[in-house]
Amino acid sequence: MPKIQPITPSRYRDCRWKRYQSYAFAAQQAVAPILAQEVSKAVMSLPLAFIEDQGAMQLVAVQSLEPNRNLFVAPDGRWLGSYVPAAFRGFPFTLMKTEQGQQVLCFDEDSGLLLQHPTPGDGEPFFDADGEPSEPIRQVLEFLSQVDANRAVTNRLCQQIADAELLQPWPLKVTTAEGERLVKGLFCIHEPAFNALPLDRLDQLRQSGALTLILCQLLSMQHMQPLIRMAEQQAVTQTSVPAGGSGLSDDSESLHFDWDAKSPST
Repeated sequence: MPKIQPITPSRYRDCRWKRYQSYAFAAQQAVAPILAQEVSKAVMSLPLAFIEDQGAMQLVAVQSLEPNRNLFVAPDGRWLGSYVPAAFRGFPFTLMKTEQGQQVLCFDEDSGLLLQHPTPGDGEPFFDADGEPSEPIRQVLEFLSQVDANRAVTNRLCQQIADAELLQPWPLKVTTAEGERLVKGLFCIHEPAFNALPLDRLDQLRQSGALTLILCQLLSMQHMQPLIRMAEQQAVTQTSVPAGGSGLSDDSESLHFDWDAKSPST
């Protein structure tokens, strides 16, 4: 489990941190949340889908069809796709809320990127000489604040799409080391329902920005078959599927997406 700690002068004044050089921290993330602000870039290389989280729909990038795996992370930690979701780019930092509802910038001390006894010039400072947040920390905070704000916008757009009754289940079949499996829990745009929308409702979706999510999800579906082929090719060399995982749960008959397991920096 990550060791998440609030960034305070008393704890980090004399420490420094390193920027990540590997995406190994994301290697077990089967899905990643996608924001409205980034969807036009994500659609170029990632299959997008909706999944249900406590009664609400979330837009995600599908990175694997089995638990505990991200097909876009190479064994050496390289990212194999052309776009990295914003959910991963804040690592090893995250925003958390206090009991009073205030946002606090935190650091994952289990990331291996904390320098508790740095040599001169090694890594980035948490605080400057005056005890104020350093410029790199300010930049991280600004980025994560933008992500958090756009996540709220994205959630509202997803709700509009769900309220318009434009979503349908998107079951997929994939061949694993144990045979053919059914992946459930994904949703996609129901194109006939979308095409039948009244013009006034379509215009509402356009003005809100939800139409962009709809069109990008439909366009991204072309990336699902290559992902399935990648999964099947890797399954040839596997004798078993790992139990548990992040973003997926497994049973004897099907794989099911479960958003209870969050990606890093969410």
